[in-house]
Amino acid sequence: MACYEYPYFTASQCSSLSTLFLLTRDDTELTEPRWQCSVIDRCLCYPQETGYKDSCGDTPLHRVCQRSNVSNVYKVDAVKTLLQVNKGLAIVQNSWGETPLHCVLNTANDHTDAGNSSRGNRIAEEKIVRLILQAQMSLGRTALLKKTYLGRTALHEACCRSDQDNNGPPNNTTGNHMNDTQQHESLVQILVQAHVRAGLSVNGAQNDLGDTPLICALKYRRASSRLVSLLLEYDCGSVHTRNKAGWDAIRVFFSMAEEICAARLRSLSSNAILIPRDEYHDLREQSCCSAEELEMMQICNVLFHARSFGHIADASTTIHPELLHLAVSLDCPPRLLRVLIASCPNQLVLGRKCDGKTPLAIAASTPGLVHGCNAIAVMVDACTEAAGIPDRDGHLPLQLALMNVLDRKDVDAWRLIMNAEIRAVSTRDKVTKLYPFVTAALSTCRDEANQVEIIWELLMAAPECLQRICHLLR
Repeated sequence: MACYEYPYFTASQCSSLSTLFLLTRDDTELTEPRWQCSVIDRCLCYPQETGYKDSCGDTPLHRVCQRSNVSNVYKVDAVKTLLQVNKGLAIVQNSWGETPLHCVLNTANDHTDAGNSSRGNRIAEEKIVRLILQAQMSLGRTALLKKTYLGRTALHEACCRSDQDNNGPPNNTTGNHMNDTQQHESLVQILVQAHVRAGLSVNGAQNDLGDTPLICALKYRRASSRLVSLLLEYDCGSVHTRNKAGWDAIRVFFSMAEEICAARLRSLSSNAILIPRDEYHDLREQSCCSAEELEMMQICNVLFHARSFGHIADASTTIHPELLHLAVSLDCPPRLLRVLIASCPNQLVLGRKCDGKTPLAIAASTPGLVHGCNAIAVMVDACTEAAGIPDRDGHLPLQLALMNVLDRKDVDAWRLIMNAEIRAVSTRDKVTKLYPFVTAALSTCRDEANQVEIIWELLMAAPECLQRICHLLR
């Protein structure tokens, strides 16, 4: 049947609301089986009524998809019949720019009865999505890119749904939450596959805030590593895309992870969340690490694989070889950094491939990090030995921190490193041949009083350095 064979009329243009519209109202008192049969019969007997619109621009298909008091199991045949009678309904947008597919994805429907389980309801929802997608694809691939007034495509809507399915605490691991997560991932997978078949970029569309579907998924606490993998599998380059606020996917993830860690920290005692020093085993064996923290580590691993290698083929089985190095250089929040350290503590003493710097050396040599001082505190607490490991050029972390100490936002970072490895105070740099106090004296001076205080502390920690210099000058 040709698209738009039946004209569209608003309710004000009709002498009265059609029977089909009355059947799709939320206050219909018919039982679900009776409602299903009535809708199907009316569509087949009066197909012209499928083209009517109400004052909000909703067609009967919109209204069927929006009904939350009818199980999806009874909606499947009704949706199928509507699309068979008038396939063009699949791409009609209402006054808010929503297609029927948007209505399915943003309507929470957990309605069940004695004859239909929650699992059956979710399977039926997938069937409805597939039916509408099939009709949309037959009318042109750009139908998938239709946006609401907020600029959301259907994939945006599915990714944002993670915050709508369950409003419980972030550490909720009940059966309902697990089912919601699996259903959420299944719907996103269906839409991603549709984009791939249509030759469309999975994360190419951006909403009014400039967010891609990937960024939308990461903004909510229900994002999972599998969901992120689905969105990046065919479009790894989108990990670099920034929204209108200038945030890319990794920065959005860091912000979300910090909120989750902070919420968990408030719910536990301050000592319960900390992983004891020198007891870094498999993260799954640590009772103080929640399932959300495990999931955050896995999400971080997937994002870093996409950023570094342009693919995520090994992300599910292999930890990024420079996970900590990349996390520190990207200004990872300290609570998330602690979780990442627990997953790969050996990386604290390994230098990265390009310059041989350990994660601690990276934090020490990068003055613009917002979380730099806290990151250094976490790393020296986890592994004091890292403070004595030089980079490829022979610079110790203390020397790197002192080279631009007065330009740093965290002027006390050098003190944390000095306390972790006191011998570094009396060790000359292999390149410049300078003691740490001389390096501090030669640094760019913005605050002479602070500079003098730093030099004095370094000399008091290792007075023999001054004696050696005096001996050489004789």
